[in-house]
Amino acid sequence: MSEPTQVEGLTPYSSISIDLQKTLVKRHMMNPTCQTTRDFISIEKDLESEQGFLSESIFYKMSRPIMWMERFLGQSGYRIESGWMRYSHNSFPFAYIVFVAVFQVAMTILNWEHLMSAVDKLSQPANYDSILLSCLMLAQVPGFLIGIYSWFFEVPLVVKCYNVTATIEKRILDVFPTSSLSKRATYFWTAVIVLDLLVILVFGSFIIYGSDLYTYSIAIPFMFNFTRCHLACLHSCYCLTFCRDLAHELKDSMVKMMQNSEYHHHKLKICQQFWLEIWNVLQDHANSLAITLLVQMVNNLMFFVTSCYGMIVLIKADNFSEMLLLLPYLGIAVFNMGLICEPAQQAQDELGSFLWTLMGLKKQSLCQKSIEELDDFMKTISLTEKSTITLKNYISIGRPLLVAFSSTSVTYLIVLLQFPSVDNELQKTSNYTTAF
Repeated sequence: MSEPTQVEGLTPYSSISIDLQKTLVKRHMMNPTCQTTRDFISIEKDLESEQGFLSESIFYKMSRPIMWMERFLGQSGYRIESGWMRYSHNSFPFAYIVFVAVFQVAMTILNWEHLMSAVDKLSQPANYDSILLSCLMLAQVPGFLIGIYSWFFEVPLVVKCYNVTATIEKRILDVFPTSSLSKRATYFWTAVIVLDLLVILVFGSFIIYGSDLYTYSIAIPFMFNFTRCHLACLHSCYCLTFCRDLAHELKDSMVKMMQNSEYHHHKLKICQQFWLEIWNVLQDHANSLAITLLVQMVNNLMFFVTSCYGMIVLIKADNFSEMLLLLPYLGIAVFNMGLICEPAQQAQDELGSFLWTLMGLKKQSLCQKSIEELDDFMKTISLTEKSTITLKNYISIGRPLLVAFSSTSVTYLIVLLQFPSVDNELQKTSNYTTAF
């Protein structure tokens, strides 16, 4: 047998063939008293297989619209090889994203005067649409730098997380063949992702084409960066949502297994290992795009506060037509924050719900070993339940972050509304639009 190929970013462990893994699974399900549980549990053995599971994975199939768009925009340069997702700096996909980066630099130099005008406009009286558009144009520069950081530090982690998630999905299906998403659900999520991308393209087009800035040399890099910023939020949302669904399927399969079969302690041990694998990959998905998401949160906070303040001022000035121009900024800021925080909260809640499910099991029908495994599983969940999903320990993401985001925005708005002189000056210039 040829030597197994190590997947990028993973630590090598002792190898084991796919056929042997399947044999261990069948042997364990037929005779749970055998001592092969720990051999089967090690996920690294699956990850060292020559043939990967990504091509068969529902997780990858549903995410292809996101991945294709990221590749087209030069955000990631992965490739699929032998069923694994791989990333290398010496490959055509990476050469393509370098080409996209050079193209963006050339377009930035070509529009340098417009960027300088954006800096000047932020210190001059102007309408709110121009101010927000100037901020959005200037945000392209740090966004480009973060993109370069992402190529070398975040994309390899994304590749690792995709391989691990596909492997966990395959392992769960090997033990619980009925725990799979239906084709209808697969088509539904794919359609939702495509629709989301179309909506964000329409919003971006509305912003740039409705302004006096519109030229092809400005619109093309603007749409590239505008879409890439949203893709990071959508990517995070999808990965965390799929992990939540994977945990839900595991919980349902575990309940059915505990009701309809014997040797519960061995099966609880396997379920506990699956639960830990899902929890770990959930945190890895959040860490893989941590810096990019942190930058997007700052941008979204800025757009939310500025657009809300502008709408309040414009309502006072009875300028409802210009207020409509601010709605895309407000909507996108809220939507992006929701994509980051809500899936993380739901995934964490789903994993935490295992505790209540295990507490509801009837211990009278379990043997002493099963009760010990049950208590150990519940203890593990209770310990990790106190932890939250973080972005490399910089900030915890979830509904509390949305509350903090809202309270911070309200605080800024209250402070800004205490300056009536600035308020009046901006009201007078609310109908004034300047070109770069």
